[in-house]
Amino acid sequence: MIDSDNKYSLNQRIAGISPSSDINSYFLYVLMNRNRYFLKFDDGVGQTNLSKKDIEEFKENYPLFDEQQKIANLFSQIQTLISLQQNKHTQLIALKKYLLQKLFI
Repeated sequence: MIDSDNKYSLNQRIAGISPSSDINSYFLYVLMNRNRYFLKFDDGVGQTNLSKKDIEEFKENYPLFDEQQKIANLFSQIQTLISLQQNKHTQLIALKKYLLQKLFI
């Protein structure tokens, strides 16, 4: 997902996918990210390369826009909760490290 315009460059090796007006962009991002169709191109070693033809052959059924919006909002909320828990986990690890250092002084 691109968070702002004119921040990234597109060229012959990097392409952009812009959804049509009846597709929620965050819904499309969630749908395509880690999708089985795209994962079959990943050998787990290097950068995954997809041709224009590979992208064009991706076929998916989409719910109505209102439902896409609800799904996108749900996944966005879940991602926010995950980020908050990751931050809390990081803080607790730092606290543990600090307390262990103080214990053995």
